[in-house]
Amino acid sequence: MISHLRDRRLWQHTLILLALGWIIGVAVNAMRSSGAIPLLYPWSLRVESLAREQGIPMIDATAVQVALEAGTHWALDARSPAEYYAGTLPGALSLPRADADNRFPEISLFLAPEESVITFCSSADCDDALLLTQFLHEQGITNAYLFIGGIEEWVAAGFELEGGS
Repeated sequence: MISHLRDRRLWQHTLILLALGWIIGVAVNAMRSSGAIPLLYPWSLRVESLAREQGIPMIDATAVQVALEAGTHWALDARSPAEYYAGTLPGALSLPRADADNRFPEISLFLAPEESVITFCSSADCDDALLLTQFLHEQGITNAYLFIGGIEEWVAAGFELEGGS
């Protein structure tokens, strides 16, 4: 009986400590000088926020379409080769972020440091294009734009994909 009461008190104290910890955490979060961290934070907002913090310019589907039609920008698909071959933006080159270190030398034959590049992946929830843009900056290609909406925004805007079925 005494053991049962101790176990029950232990659980009560544990729950009280957890509740107090949660309350203190929420209060500290709300009082942060740099603004509160959302409790539920969409990944797409995180990617966009990181791009803004790093000064990476972002571009939307209509601007991408205009740039590609005019031939003023290279498009680099940061998705996997399988996703690339399933359908990509017209004229896009495949440079998966996961393989950028190995594949960049062959892509760099097409790119001068001053050329304009658009990076993209599947959607605003994908951070591969952001990571690829950061990689390109490290390689000296600083005129890179992030098409944050990627394939999902491109298709939603009514534009056609190249390749795939």
